[in-house]
Amino acid sequence: MLGVLVGLWLAAFYSGNNLLYLCGAVLTALSAIAIWQGVRLLKLFPPIVGALPASMEAGEVFVLRKPVTLVTEATGVVDVKWFYASSGIELQARLEKSALLTGRMQAEKRGYHQLRRQTLMTTAPLGLWRIRHIRSEEGGWAVLPRPVPWMGFTSGGSSHQRQFEGDDLHDLRGYVPGDALSRIHWRKSASEMTRWSVKRFEQHQQDAGSVKLRVDLRLPKAAGEQAFEDLLGRAWYWVDSYLKRGETTVQVVFGDRHFDLTSDEQRQLFFIALADAEPQLNPPSDSDGLLLSLVEGQ
Repeated sequence: MLGVLVGLWLAAFYSGNNLLYLCGAVLTALSAIAIWQGVRLLKLFPPIVGALPASMEAGEVFVLRKPVTLVTEATGVVDVKWFYASSGIELQARLEKSALLTGRMQAEKRGYHQLRRQTLMTTAPLGLWRIRHIRSEEGGWAVLPRPVPWMGFTSGGSSHQRQFEGDDLHDLRGYVPGDALSRIHWRKSASEMTRWSVKRFEQHQQDAGSVKLRVDLRLPKAAGEQAFEDLLGRAWYWVDSYLKRGETTVQVVFGDRHFDLTSDEQRQLFFIALADAEPQLNPPSDSDGLLLSLVEGQ
C-alpha cells in the first residue's frame, strides 16, 4: 500500500495529471482514516481482567468464551497477548455491536501468575497492515494443584458427592493410593486377594455444620517435593468437595493463615495462597478441625 501511494504521488508530480492527484488524495485519506480507526479501536479496547477464570487446576484446559462490554461501538478483530513471568495467554476478541473474548488457557504447573504487560494487535479495518498497541493491565491467574482423592472422601454416581470422614463405620470402598494402612480392612482384603478394601466412616449428623480443615505446610526432610504437591492436592480436593455441595461454613487454616470461604473475596485469597504455597517452618496456627500433615505424630 505504501509503494502504491508513493508511486501514485510521484506519477502525479511528474505528469501534473489532476486525476492522479485526485486518486492520490483519496487513497491517502482512506489510509489515514483506516490507521486512525485501528489505533482508536486499540486505545478504546476495554479491560478484560474480569473475563478470566478465578482459578483452574494444573493440566486442565480451559476454553474461554465470554462477552466483554465495549466503551463505544467498534468492528474488528483484536488479538490479545497477556504476558506473565515465563509465558503468556493468547486470546482473541471479535468486536461487532459487542465484544466476544475467546481463547484457550492451559498451565502444566501450579502457581500464581501476575499478569501485567498486554499487547493488542489488529488489522482492522482494511486488513492491509497490523497495528500494535502495548498497555499495562494488572491481573492474576491462579493455577491450583491437581486434586488428590484421599481416605476422607469417596465419590460415586453422577452427582460426584463426596462424604466427610467421621467416627461411624459406613461401608467399604476400594483402595486409593495414599490411603492409610490403618484404614484397610485386612480380613476382607485377605479374602479377595486381588483388591484391598478400605473402611469408610461418616460424620454424626449434629457435627455436619462444622466444616474446617487445617493444612500443615511443614515439609519433613524425608519427604520430597511431590509429597508436598500431593498434600496441596488433598487440601484442594477437600475444599472443592464442599464448595460443590454448596456448604456455606467452610473454613481453612492454611499454615499460618485462616480463610473463611463464605465470601468471594476470602475464597479468591485462598486460591492465591494455595496456588503460590511453599513449605513453612511452623505448624498450623489453630488446633480445631481436620488436620492434613506430612509430619508424623500430628
